[in-house]
Amino acid sequence: MKAAPVSLCLIARNEEHCIADCLNSVRHLVTEIIVADTGSTDQTKAIARQHGATVLDYCWQDDFAAARNFTLRQAQGEWLLVLDADEILAPVSGRDFFQLLAADAAEGYYVKICSFLDGADQAAEDFVVRLFKNKPEYKFAGAIHEQVAGSIKRHNAGGGLAFAGLTIHHFGYLAREVSLKSKFSRNTAIIKKALLQNPHDPFLHYSLGIEYLQREDAHTAVGYLYKSVLALRGDEMYFPQVLFALILGLIHDPGQVPCDVQDVIQKAMQMLPDAADLLYLQGFWLLQRAQYEQAAGVLATALQKAPEMLPAWKIYALQGDACCLAGHTAEAEHAYFSACCLAPQELYSLTQMLGIRQRQTSRYSWEKLSGFASWEMKRTLRDALCKSANYPLALVLALLSLLDSRSVDDALRFLQLCNICRIRMKTGEELRNRVIDLLTVGAEEVCVCAQVLQNGWAGPLWKAREELERTIYFNLQVTVTLLCDRWSPCWTR
Repeated sequence: MKAAPVSLCLIARNEEHCIADCLNSVRHLVTEIIVADTGSTDQTKAIARQHGATVLDYCWQDDFAAARNFTLRQAQGEWLLVLDADEILAPVSGRDFFQLLAADAAEGYYVKICSFLDGADQAAEDFVVRLFKNKPEYKFAGAIHEQVAGSIKRHNAGGGLAFAGLTIHHFGYLAREVSLKSKFSRNTAIIKKALLQNPHDPFLHYSLGIEYLQREDAHTAVGYLYKSVLALRGDEMYFPQVLFALILGLIHDPGQVPCDVQDVIQKAMQMLPDAADLLYLQGFWLLQRAQYEQAAGVLATALQKAPEMLPAWKIYALQGDACCLAGHTAEAEHAYFSACCLAPQELYSLTQMLGIRQRQTSRYSWEKLSGFASWEMKRTLRDALCKSANYPLALVLALLSLLDSRSVDDALRFLQLCNICRIRMKTGEELRNRVIDLLTVGAEEVCVCAQVLQNGWAGPLWKAREELERTIYFNLQVTVTLLCDRWSPCWTR
């Protein structure tokens, strides 16, 4: 029987909600699918079979490497592609994919794993060997966070691996998935069981520290991460990640180990001088220590080197907070605006710019501020804010949309919002009620001006465009100053 060129290998349990997407993402690349099912009680096995998989029952032993190696032993392909059911391979052409397999020098490839987190534009990235030749000596090791790279390197004099231009999207860290699978309890139990056999294994201590760090238990996490650092040589591929995790844990729970956070950061920088993430961590630490001037400068340098721990918009937002708290309004607005442009759906930086305007220190015109997002995006944000009953900020987005379009449709939407506010925001505060009434009158005037412009009725006696802009500016200032919450930096969120 002719060997299949590529075998897909995965382990699964109760993955009916995602396994089809996983298999569909690679069906044009593989000719064999091996699924080791560890005890599904849903339709996982049936769905896998419908997609052409060979499904084998596997008795779970609290050891991911053992389960992975079971699938490898069943595979007949010349190459092996390893995925989890909650992952999908990003689109790649068959031509590009098979060119990788034709390379003589590579025994296996590191693939980028992009793990999505809750919240827009949040993801963690890592490189893991998931595509490699099918040879009996290539085996996974590690009860959890199992790796095959070490096995391949040992049999190839430390080499044999290259980086592929492939990306795997991982959805297992989303809150729904973590809760559904009780991942924290499962993972910590596996790691602690493995530690009984290998009590000094630095990777196991690192893995356990990460579990507690994701659980927001920094105190426990730092203890395990510190043990991991002490046991490492410094040339391990995951050494930088251990340092980053330890520093992050110390920032959230300083002083529990005999070392100063700043000292740890400085020593880490000496070992990893090009690590931009260390600059981000140092900037965050300085911000936490109220050293705002220094924090702003360090974060600016970090942005030039492109850290990977956080998306750029979040670091711009932190830089904006540092500049704002240091009293550098112009620099703060520039940083906040950069964050807005990169991630307009994340409204924190926009509210901070509005907060600066509330304090009457803004140097940005309304037109310049409106440029943080397209007209379509601002309308989308406006509607989303209405659905969440954040009417004051929805009014701001409605006015900024109107400033872009000057259309009757947007003017009528602003008037509609004002009427909704009159009904749903009525309180005992007389000033607030009067502000809403004032905005409603302004909205009616805006509608008239927009209608005049649309019909071409404007003339030298009544400059409708200028009147429309003046009314929009006035309504924006009234809304932000008198109706919206008071916004100020809250970087500890």
